Amino acid sequence: MLEQRRTALCASAILSLAGIALADQLTVPSPEYPTIGAAIAAAVDGDEVLLLDGVYEGTGNWDATVFAQITIRGASGDASAVVIQGPDLSGFPVDAHRAFRVLDDVTIADLTLRGLSNSAVLVESAATATFRNVLFDGNIIPDNDSCETSFGAAAVVESATATFDQCVFIDNVAYSPTCSGTGRAFGGAIWAESARLTLRDCEFTANRVSGSELGRGGAIAATESDLRLERTTFARNAVTGDATSGGAINTERGTLEVLGCRFEDNRATGSVFGVLGGAINASRGGVATITNTTFAANTADGRFADASEVGGGAIASDGDLTLVNVLFEANEAAGPCVGSFGFAHGGALYVYGGGARAFHVTSVGNTSGCAAGVHVAGGATLFLGNSIVRDGAPVADPGGTIEATYSNIEGGLAGEGNIDAAPIYQPGSYRLASGSPGVDAGSVDNLIADELDMDGDGDTSEPTPLDLDGNARRSNDPATPDTGSGTAPLPDMGAYELVVCIADFDGDGQLTLFDFLAFQNAFDAGEPAADFDGDGELTLFDFLAFQNAFDAGC
Repeated sequence: MLEQRRTALCASAILSLAGIALADQLTVPSPEYPTIGAAIAAAVDGDEVLLLDGVYEGTGNWDATVFAQITIRGASGDASAVVIQGPDLSGFPVDAHRAFRVLDDVTIADLTLRGLSNSAVLVESAATATFRNVLFDGNIIPDNDSCETSFGAAAVVESATATFDQCVFIDNVAYSPTCSGTGRAFGGAIWAESARLTLRDCEFTANRVSGSELGRGGAIAATESDLRLERTTFARNAVTGDATSGGAINTERGTLEVLGCRFEDNRATGSVFGVLGGAINASRGGVATITNTTFAANTADGRFADASEVGGGAIASDGDLTLVNVLFEANEAAGPCVGSFGFAHGGALYVYGGGARAFHVTSVGNTSGCAAGVHVAGGATLFLGNSIVRDGAPVADPGGTIEATYSNIEGGLAGEGNIDAAPIYQPGSYRLASGSPGVDAGSVDNLIADELDMDGDGDTSEPTPLDLDGNARRSNDPATPDTGSGTAPLPDMGAYELVVCIADFDGDGQLTLFDFLAFQNAFDAGEPAADFDGDGELTLFDFLAFQNAFDAGC
């Protein structure tokens, strides 16, 4: 033990002589560092500021500027036990305070930012911030009389990079400023400008924008930024105002990548002018790619609007939009249907500019004032491949274009491999059942490159490898004739692929001894189903192929 201590001391001395600073842990509160601000001011590159369990508020615990490359984290790892609490929000005007202004490479983890009133965190000036297991709860941009736009109650990221891992955003609100009855508010939780954002395994619930003139992005609003969202849920986020867009997310002139996410019960409500995108509005020529994602019960609500357009209960887009393995279920563009081509457009999808491509999309039960689940405005284009659209015939305004191949479209649409037939779903879901006209009816040519790497293998050029459930995208159903195009196995239409367990020979949904008996009986009877290796002959190799399938499971 003594020798180990001597070795450690020698190593420390050598590092000090070499001019390499050793990282310190600065504990708050402590006699030396009674406040968060005191510890951050003393920290240098590599240090950790450790916050003991408790509530931190007041001068010294608010408005800390971080210049060094440090980590700030709750010492216990329990985010709910370390709370940076903002000021009293009941008065007017409210004192403006944030937790951190980040100007360097900083990690913030395992704590709660609650009730702050000037964007809980500001990341700017080419900084790089990582937030891990942080709860952003009830932060606000309060109503004010400055006539300035309100931005991001939880976080503002400007000309910088931020990553949010396992973070939760609840009830953050950007109120519009009071300015002779007008005002603008963008990003109930997050505002990003000329920024790069990555969010993984996060939750956004009941975040809101209240913009009396213009409101954008109930959870996130971004301009000229790159956003990537993975395995993140958005529920009950909302934006209200005269003109609104993006009940959950609004992007402009940037890129949006969405992988494995869920959007449910988000809402954009307009009282006078246009309403676009109950869940997402991707606008002004941006590029959006949305993969393996579900949109359920989102609403673009224009029932109280008296002018302009209402569209996209789930998604509205006027840029370059690509959808792969997406389910639209029971979304709504609410409002009247007036004029030649209607007022409330596209219960699921409204393409009001640019071009959209949709592969393996299932659109079911989505409604709008003009009935259609999918609507394309004049000058815009939409291509549907291997998709199912069963919520009214898709509508294209004069000058708009809808094309499709190997898709099941209500009302029918000219194009190779298209059908108009009632799907046969498995009970309680929108997964196709064996024998459905959509099974093995898609085209291999519609399996586009896996740009977002949905299977995580690093190959973004391979054809679409998975379905919405994460099962193999190409899986043959022996009980259904192939009606699609390409080399078997052929993909199914829609967001899901029928998973056939070929070793479940008796079809009871379980692998048991009875499957072996059923196979043996089929083999003895010379039935083609017993040709398990597919070589046209019944031999010992069929037994081996069956054994391998049985061992692999379902």
